Amino acid sequence: MIGTGQIARQVHLPVLTSMPGVRVVWVADANAASAASVARAFDLRSIPLPLSATSESDCDVVLVASPVGTRGPYLEHLAGRGIAAFVEKPFARTVQEHHAFASPFAASDIGCGLMRRAYDATMTVRRIVADGWLGRPTRIVVREGGRTRGSGTDHSYFDDERLGGGILLELGCHALDVAMHVTGATCHRVVRHNLLFDGPPDRVAEGEIVLLTGHGDDAPIPLEFQFSWLDDVDCAIEFHFPTASLSVGNRPDSIVRLSGPRVEGNRDSSRRFDAGLQPSGLGATTTSQAFYLEWRDFLDGLAAGTASTFSAASALPVTALIADLYGKARGA
Repeated sequence: MIGTGQIARQVHLPVLTSMPGVRVVWVADANAASAASVARAFDLRSIPLPLSATSESDCDVVLVASPVGTRGPYLEHLAGRGIAAFVEKPFARTVQEHHAFASPFAASDIGCGLMRRAYDATMTVRRIVADGWLGRPTRIVVREGGRTRGSGTDHSYFDDERLGGGILLELGCHALDVAMHVTGATCHRVVRHNLLFDGPPDRVAEGEIVLLTGHGDDAPIPLEFQFSWLDDVDCAIEFHFPTASLSVGNRPDSIVRLSGPRVEGNRDSSRRFDAGLQPSGLGATTTSQAFYLEWRDFLDGLAAGTASTFSAASALPVTALIADLYGKARGA
Protein backbone atom coordinates (compact mmCIF):
# COMPACT_ATOMS: atom_id res chain seq x y z
CA MET A 1 0.00 0.00 0.00
CA ILE A 2 1.37 3.40 -1.06
CA GLY A 3 -0.35 6.21 0.81
CA THR A 4 -1.51 5.91 4.43
CA GLY A 5 -4.09 8.69 4.55
CA GLN A 6 -7.52 8.51 6.11
CA ILE A 7 -9.23 6.34 3.48
CA ALA A 8 -6.30 3.92 3.34
CA ARG A 9 -5.95 3.39 7.06
CA GLN A 10 -9.63 3.62 8.08
CA VAL A 11 -11.22 1.62 5.25
CA HIS A 12 -8.80 -0.14 2.88
CA LEU A 13 -6.61 -1.65 5.58
CA PRO A 14 -9.41 -2.94 7.84
CA VAL A 15 -11.15 -4.45 4.81
CA LEU A 16 -8.04 -6.03 3.30
CA THR A 17 -6.70 -7.42 6.56
CA SER A 18 -10.00 -9.23 7.12
CA MET A 19 -10.45 -10.61 3.57
CA PRO A 20 -9.97 -14.34 3.05
CA GLY A 21 -7.05 -15.12 0.78
CA VAL A 22 -5.45 -11.69 1.20
CA ARG A 23 -2.36 -10.77 3.18
CA VAL A 24 -1.12 -7.20 3.48
CA VAL A 25 2.67 -7.18 3.73
CA TRP A 26 3.82 -3.55 3.69
CA VAL A 27 2.79 0.10 3.63
CA ALA A 28 4.64 3.17 2.43
CA ASP A 29 4.08 6.91 2.46
CA ALA A 30 5.98 10.06 1.57
CA ASN A 31 5.54 10.81 5.27
CA ALA A 32 7.66 8.02 6.75
CA ALA A 33 6.36 8.67 10.26
CA SER A 34 2.77 8.13 9.09
CA ALA A 35 3.72 4.87 7.36
CA ALA A 36 5.55 3.65 10.48
CA SER A 37 2.58 4.49 12.72
CA VAL A 38 0.09 2.69 10.48
CA ALA A 39 2.42 -0.29 10.13
CA ARG A 40 2.64 -0.63 13.92
CA ALA A 41 -1.14 -0.38 14.31
CA PHE A 42 -1.75 -3.21 11.82
CA ASP A 43 1.38 -5.26 12.57
CA LEU A 44 2.83 -4.67 9.11
CA ARG A 45 6.14 -3.65 7.63
CA SER A 46 6.75 -0.08 6.47
CA ILE A 47 9.14 0.54 3.59
CA PRO A 48 10.77 3.76 2.38
CA LEU A 49 9.93 5.65 -0.77
CA PRO A 50 10.88 5.79 -3.58
CA LEU A 51 10.37 2.10 -4.28
CA SER A 52 13.47 -0.02 -4.77
CA ALA A 53 14.03 -3.08 -6.92
CA THR A 54 13.58 -5.43 -3.98
CA SER A 55 11.38 -3.75 -1.39
CA GLU A 56 8.10 -4.77 -3.03
CA SER A 57 9.18 -8.15 -4.39
CA ASP A 58 6.91 -10.09 -2.01
CA CYS A 59 3.59 -8.71 -3.24
CA ASP A 60 1.20 -9.26 -6.14
CA VAL A 61 -0.83 -6.04 -5.98
CA VAL A 62 -0.13 -2.54 -4.71
CA LEU A 63 -2.85 -0.12 -3.66
CA VAL A 64 -1.79 3.33 -4.87
CA ALA A 65 -3.64 5.76 -2.60
CA SER A 66 -1.34 8.74 -2.87
CA PRO A 67 -2.45 12.04 -4.48
CA VAL A 68 -3.03 11.71 -8.22
CA GLY A 69 -0.11 13.97 -9.10
CA THR A 70 2.41 11.67 -7.39
CA ARG A 71 1.43 8.36 -8.98
CA GLY A 72 3.31 8.32 -12.27
CA PRO A 73 6.69 7.04 -10.99
CA TYR A 74 5.04 4.44 -8.73
CA LEU A 75 2.91 3.00 -11.53
CA GLU A 76 5.82 2.98 -13.98
CA HIS A 77 7.92 1.09 -11.45
CA LEU A 78 5.17 -1.45 -10.65
CA ALA A 79 4.41 -2.12 -14.31
CA GLY A 80 8.09 -2.72 -14.97
CA ARG A 81 8.17 -5.24 -12.13
CA GLY A 82 5.01 -7.04 -13.32
CA ILE A 83 3.07 -6.07 -10.20
CA ALA A 84 -0.62 -5.17 -10.49
CA ALA A 85 -1.96 -1.86 -9.17
CA PHE A 86 -5.30 -0.76 -7.76
CA VAL A 87 -5.53 3.02 -7.82
CA GLU A 88 -7.74 5.21 -5.67
CA LYS A 89 -10.05 7.60 -7.49
CA PRO A 90 -9.63 9.84 -9.37
CA PHE A 91 -7.52 7.69 -11.65
CA ALA A 92 -5.95 10.54 -13.63
CA ARG A 93 -6.37 14.23 -14.45
CA THR A 94 -6.22 14.04 -18.24
CA VAL A 95 -6.81 11.48 -20.96
CA GLN A 96 -3.11 11.50 -21.78
CA GLU A 97 -2.21 10.86 -18.14
CA HIS A 98 -4.84 8.12 -17.94
CA HIS A 99 -3.30 6.29 -20.90
CA ALA A 100 0.21 6.81 -19.55
CA PHE A 101 -0.79 5.28 -16.20
CA ALA A 102 -2.78 2.36 -17.62
CA SER A 103 -1.11 1.34 -20.88
CA PRO A 104 1.94 -0.45 -19.36
CA PHE A 105 -0.40 -2.88 -17.56
CA ALA A 106 -2.60 -5.69 -18.81
CA ALA A 107 -6.29 -4.73 -18.59
CA SER A 108 -6.79 -7.12 -15.66
CA ASP A 109 -3.81 -5.72 -13.74
CA ILE A 110 -4.80 -2.08 -13.30
CA GLY A 111 -7.98 -0.93 -11.53
CA CYS A 112 -9.60 2.20 -10.16
CA GLY A 113 -11.54 2.54 -6.89
CA LEU A 114 -14.79 4.05 -8.15
CA MET A 115 -16.52 2.22 -5.34
CA ARG A 116 -20.04 3.63 -5.77
CA ARG A 117 -20.44 1.14 -8.62
CA ALA A 118 -20.62 -1.49 -5.86
CA TYR A 119 -23.54 0.19 -4.05
CA ASP A 120 -26.72 -1.83 -4.01
CA ALA A 121 -28.67 1.22 -5.20
CA THR A 122 -26.32 1.71 -8.18
CA MET A 123 -26.74 -1.93 -9.16
CA THR A 124 -30.52 -1.64 -8.87
CA VAL A 125 -30.77 1.44 -11.08
CA ARG A 126 -28.35 -0.05 -13.61
CA ARG A 127 -30.50 -3.19 -13.84
CA ILE A 128 -33.68 -1.13 -14.31
CA VAL A 129 -32.04 0.87 -17.10
CA ALA A 130 -30.43 -2.14 -18.79
CA ASP A 131 -33.68 -4.14 -18.79
CA GLY A 132 -35.73 -1.19 -19.98
CA TRP A 133 -38.28 -1.33 -17.15
CA LEU A 134 -39.05 2.40 -17.48
CA GLY A 135 -37.74 2.99 -20.97
CA ARG A 136 -34.64 4.99 -21.76
CA PRO A 137 -33.62 7.85 -19.43
CA THR A 138 -34.60 11.24 -20.82
CA ARG A 139 -32.66 13.38 -18.32
CA ILE A 140 -30.26 12.98 -15.38
CA VAL A 141 -29.73 15.49 -12.56
CA VAL A 142 -26.72 15.22 -10.22
CA ARG A 143 -26.22 17.33 -7.08
CA GLU A 144 -23.61 16.84 -4.37
CA GLY A 145 -21.53 18.79 -1.90
CA GLY A 146 -21.71 20.79 1.30
CA ARG A 147 -19.94 23.58 3.14
CA THR A 148 -16.58 21.84 3.40
CA ARG A 149 -13.30 21.60 1.53
CA GLY A 150 -13.71 17.93 0.88
CA SER A 151 -13.85 14.58 2.62
CA GLY A 152 -11.68 11.62 3.29
CA THR A 153 -8.37 13.49 3.50
CA ASP A 154 -6.19 14.35 6.47
CA HIS A 155 -5.35 17.76 5.04
CA SER A 156 -6.32 19.38 1.82
CA TYR A 157 -3.77 19.06 -0.97
CA PHE A 158 -6.16 20.58 -3.48
CA ASP A 159 -4.38 23.95 -3.41
CA ASP A 160 -1.33 22.36 -5.02
CA GLU A 161 -2.25 21.76 -8.66
CA ARG A 162 0.74 19.43 -9.02
CA LEU A 163 -0.86 16.95 -6.60
CA GLY A 164 -4.61 16.97 -7.03
CA GLY A 165 -7.60 19.02 -8.06
CA GLY A 166 -10.83 20.59 -6.90
CA ILE A 167 -14.36 19.42 -6.36
CA LEU A 168 -15.04 18.26 -9.90
CA LEU A 169 -12.04 15.93 -9.93
CA GLU A 170 -12.03 14.77 -6.32
CA LEU A 171 -15.77 14.49 -5.61
CA GLY A 172 -17.63 14.89 -8.89
CA CYS A 173 -15.86 11.90 -10.42
CA HIS A 174 -17.96 9.55 -8.24
CA ALA A 175 -21.43 10.79 -9.21
CA LEU A 176 -20.56 11.41 -12.86
CA ASP A 177 -19.10 7.91 -13.08
CA VAL A 178 -22.28 6.43 -11.61
CA ALA A 179 -24.34 8.22 -14.29
CA MET A 180 -22.07 6.93 -17.06
CA HIS A 181 -21.84 3.45 -15.56
CA VAL A 182 -25.62 3.13 -15.19
CA THR A 183 -26.40 4.34 -18.71
CA GLY A 184 -23.46 2.69 -20.46
CA ALA A 185 -22.31 6.06 -21.78
CA THR A 186 -18.84 6.02 -23.31
CA CYS A 187 -18.59 9.61 -24.54
CA HIS A 188 -20.08 13.03 -23.97
CA ARG A 189 -20.65 16.54 -25.28
CA VAL A 190 -20.41 19.65 -23.09
CA VAL A 191 -23.40 22.00 -23.40
CA ARG A 192 -22.54 24.57 -20.74
CA HIS A 193 -20.18 24.87 -17.79
CA ASN A 194 -19.52 27.17 -14.86
CA LEU A 195 -16.61 26.45 -12.53
CA LEU A 196 -15.71 28.74 -9.63
CA PHE A 197 -11.97 28.63 -8.99
CA ASP A 198 -10.33 29.67 -5.73
CA GLY A 199 -6.70 29.66 -6.76
CA PRO A 200 -5.91 26.37 -8.52
CA PRO A 201 -8.85 24.29 -7.24
CA ASP A 202 -12.49 24.69 -8.17
CA ARG A 203 -14.90 24.98 -5.23
CA VAL A 204 -18.10 24.98 -7.31
CA ALA A 205 -18.79 23.21 -10.60
CA GLU A 206 -22.10 23.25 -12.40
CA GLY A 207 -23.33 22.85 -15.93
CA GLU A 208 -24.90 20.51 -18.43
CA ILE A 209 -23.53 17.77 -20.63
CA VAL A 210 -24.98 15.22 -23.00
CA LEU A 211 -24.13 11.55 -22.49
CA LEU A 212 -23.67 9.36 -25.56
CA THR A 213 -23.23 5.60 -25.83
CA GLY A 214 -21.47 5.65 -29.19
CA HIS A 215 -24.32 3.70 -30.81
CA GLY A 216 -26.10 5.58 -33.57
CA ASP A 217 -29.55 4.35 -32.56
CA ASP A 218 -29.34 5.59 -28.96
CA ALA A 219 -30.67 9.06 -28.18
CA PRO A 220 -28.36 11.37 -26.21
CA ILE A 221 -29.15 11.84 -22.52
CA PRO A 222 -28.92 15.37 -21.05
CA LEU A 223 -27.22 15.51 -17.64
CA GLU A 224 -27.30 18.56 -15.36
CA PHE A 225 -24.76 18.68 -12.52
CA GLN A 226 -24.03 20.80 -9.47
CA PHE A 227 -21.10 20.19 -7.12
CA SER A 228 -20.25 22.67 -4.37
CA TRP A 229 -18.02 23.02 -1.33
CA LEU A 230 -19.57 26.43 -0.61
CA ASP A 231 -23.27 25.55 -0.45
CA ASP A 232 -25.37 22.87 1.16
CA VAL A 233 -27.05 20.93 -1.62
CA ASP A 234 -29.28 17.87 -1.76
CA CYS A 235 -26.93 15.00 -2.51
CA ALA A 236 -28.71 12.80 -5.02
CA ILE A 237 -28.79 11.52 -8.57
CA GLU A 238 -32.13 11.66 -10.36
CA PHE A 239 -32.83 9.53 -13.43
CA HIS A 240 -35.90 10.80 -15.28
CA PHE A 241 -37.86 8.57 -17.66
CA PRO A 242 -40.92 9.25 -19.85
CA THR A 243 -43.43 8.21 -17.16
CA ALA A 244 -41.45 8.05 -13.89
CA SER A 245 -38.19 8.96 -12.18
CA LEU A 246 -35.66 7.27 -9.90
CA SER A 247 -33.69 9.07 -7.21
CA VAL A 248 -30.82 7.79 -5.09
CA GLY A 249 -28.56 9.45 -2.52
CA ASN A 250 -24.78 9.36 -2.34
CA ARG A 251 -24.51 7.06 0.68
CA PRO A 252 -24.16 3.27 0.43
CA ASP A 253 -27.32 2.77 2.51
CA SER A 254 -29.42 5.04 0.27
CA ILE A 255 -32.46 3.33 -1.18
CA VAL A 256 -33.80 3.88 -4.67
CA ARG A 257 -36.95 6.00 -4.69
CA LEU A 258 -39.44 5.61 -7.51
CA SER A 259 -41.70 8.55 -8.33
CA GLY A 260 -44.57 8.16 -10.74
CA PRO A 261 -46.55 10.74 -12.68
CA ARG A 262 -49.18 12.97 -11.10
CA VAL A 263 -52.42 11.08 -10.63
CA GLU A 264 -55.40 13.08 -11.85
CA GLY A 265 -58.56 12.88 -9.78
CA ASN A 266 -56.78 12.87 -6.41
CA ARG A 267 -57.72 15.50 -3.88
CA ASP A 268 -54.30 16.96 -4.50
CA SER A 269 -53.75 16.63 -8.23
CA SER A 270 -50.11 17.69 -7.88
CA ARG A 271 -49.31 14.75 -5.63
CA ARG A 272 -47.05 12.12 -7.14
CA PHE A 273 -46.79 8.43 -6.37
CA ASP A 274 -43.59 7.77 -4.44
CA ALA A 275 -42.15 4.49 -3.16
CA GLY A 276 -38.84 3.15 -1.89
CA LEU A 277 -37.43 0.03 -3.52
CA GLN A 278 -36.24 -2.81 -1.34
CA PRO A 279 -32.43 -3.33 -1.57
CA SER A 280 -31.60 -6.21 -3.92
CA GLY A 281 -29.01 -7.76 -1.62
CA LEU A 282 -26.55 -7.93 -4.51
CA GLY A 283 -24.54 -4.84 -3.63
CA ALA A 284 -23.12 -2.88 -0.72
CA THR A 285 -25.17 -1.01 1.87
CA THR A 286 -22.16 0.07 3.96
CA THR A 287 -18.85 1.69 3.06
CA SER A 288 -16.84 -1.33 4.18
CA GLN A 289 -18.97 -3.63 2.03
CA ALA A 290 -18.42 -1.38 -0.99
CA PHE A 291 -14.64 -1.48 -0.56
CA TYR A 292 -14.78 -5.25 0.01
CA LEU A 293 -16.78 -5.79 -3.17
CA GLU A 294 -14.55 -3.61 -5.33
CA TRP A 295 -11.45 -5.41 -4.05
CA ARG A 296 -13.04 -8.85 -4.47
CA ASP A 297 -14.08 -8.03 -8.03
CA PHE A 298 -10.65 -6.69 -8.94
CA LEU A 299 -8.74 -9.57 -7.34
CA ASP A 300 -10.99 -12.18 -8.97
CA GLY A 301 -10.41 -10.51 -12.35
CA LEU A 302 -6.68 -10.43 -11.71
CA ALA A 303 -6.64 -14.16 -10.91
CA ALA A 304 -8.68 -14.97 -14.03
CA GLY A 305 -6.76 -12.57 -16.29
CA THR A 306 -9.92 -10.62 -17.15
CA ALA A 307 -10.71 -6.93 -16.72
CA SER A 308 -12.90 -6.30 -13.69
CA THR A 309 -15.87 -3.99 -13.22
CA PHE A 310 -13.34 -1.56 -11.73
CA SER A 311 -10.76 -1.70 -14.51
CA ALA A 312 -8.85 1.45 -15.38
CA ALA A 313 -10.16 1.19 -18.92
CA SER A 314 -13.75 1.47 -17.67
CA ALA A 315 -12.84 4.71 -15.84
CA LEU A 316 -11.59 6.42 -19.01
CA PRO A 317 -14.97 7.98 -19.99
CA VAL A 318 -15.28 9.89 -16.71
CA THR A 319 -11.63 10.98 -16.90
CA ALA A 320 -12.28 12.34 -20.40
CA LEU A 321 -15.44 14.14 -19.28
CA ILE A 322 -13.81 15.87 -16.31
CA ALA A 323 -10.68 16.78 -18.29
CA ASP A 324 -12.88 18.29 -21.01
CA LEU A 325 -14.79 20.41 -18.49
CA TYR A 326 -11.57 21.68 -16.91
CA GLY A 327 -10.09 22.41 -20.30
CA LYS A 328 -13.09 24.45 -21.41
CA ALA A 329 -13.33 26.28 -18.09
CA ARG A 330 -9.65 27.26 -18.23
CA GLY A 331 -9.81 28.18 -21.89
CA ALA A 332 -7.47 25.38 -22.97
